[in-house]
Amino acid sequence: MIKIWKKYLINALKLFLEISLNTNYFKLKIVLFFIAINILFYWVAMIAAFPELIFGNNSLEYFLLQFPVGILGGFFDSLSLIITIYMIKRAIISYSSFMYLAHLSVDLLIAAIATMWVLFVFIFSGWLTSFLILNPENLVLRKDTYEERVLSAINNPTGKSEIKNIFFGIVMGLSAMLPTLFHLYLFLKSIKTFLKIKN
Repeated sequence: MIKIWKKYLINALKLFLEISLNTNYFKLKIVLFFIAINILFYWVAMIAAFPELIFGNNSLEYFLLQFPVGILGGFFDSLSLIITIYMIKRAIISYSSFMYLAHLSVDLLIAAIATMWVLFVFIFSGWLTSFLILNPENLVLRKDTYEERVLSAINNPTGKSEIKNIFFGIVMGLSAMLPTLFHLYLFLKSIKTFLKIKN
């Protein structure tokens, strides 16, 4: 099954490298793509979890927030893609199944780091935006507020506001989890192919 998975991964890598070689300004386009994805996910999360904030008294703040969130998220996702491509190349040339899985498991670490990154992005972006709307906030107090929300979500994950915050965090972290989800898709596809061959 690992051989089948590796074959799918090799084909996907070849396609990616071919597209990158035949596309002008490919790296810039990748960064812009991830910035756009982060902004899109921001609005999906806002509309689904906190629609009242979009049209409330602080609507300008939430409108401006999309830009630093999109840019910081876009650069993180671009970096995670570079690391993923590097790890895929290393995984493909690995001789043992253990080393192959070990290389690909880095994406799980990236997905975990993405959660922390989302928190940092919103703390920093909100603080930065507060200066633009002429209502400066204390960065430490803002950090404490987000820490309280995280602890509240851990202690009471079924609470109404906690569910909203958890949902928001998951949606915002999805863009950084795209490589992990792609690996999961290839893994499931390889299992399906393996079972067909066995039968």
